[in-house]
Amino acid sequence: MDKFITAICCASLLSVPVGGKEKITLAAVPALSPDGAKLVFNWAGDLWTVDSMGGEARPLTRHPASDHWPEYSPDGKELVFQSQRNGYKQLFIMPADGGDPTPVSWHTEGLTAQDWFPDGNHILATGWRDHSGLFAERLFKIK
Repeated sequence: MDKFITAICCASLLSVPVGGKEKITLAAVPALSPDGAKLVFNWAGDLWTVDSMGGEARPLTRHPASDHWPEYSPDGKELVFQSQRNGYKQLFIMPADGGDPTPVSWHTEGLTAQDWFPDGNHILATGWRDHSGLFAERLFKIK
């Protein structure tokens, strides 16, 4: 059901106003807050947030590196996301309302957050390891 709601919210992002100046089109990889009130998504390489019922979007990140794949913590207070700020696809955590991101991974092959563990203290991530052969993607518990 959460994926359905996220899809509906994402569809509403096809024309979200940004400061009255331009419209966000083709927003990607949305994440719905646990209470359903907020939506975080990727657009133009940064993370943005908007009320799930609509409204004006505002940026959460502003960085030359590309920020993707946001996931809310179970309590809705933090976001984990993937960024290439350090040269590789690493995971960062930041307050859900914006703020300075903190790195939580450092492997050269990078990671992608899939979800938080229910305790809110760990992140389930996927990453590439064992370079030879097929099926090199692995699951990791981070933090």
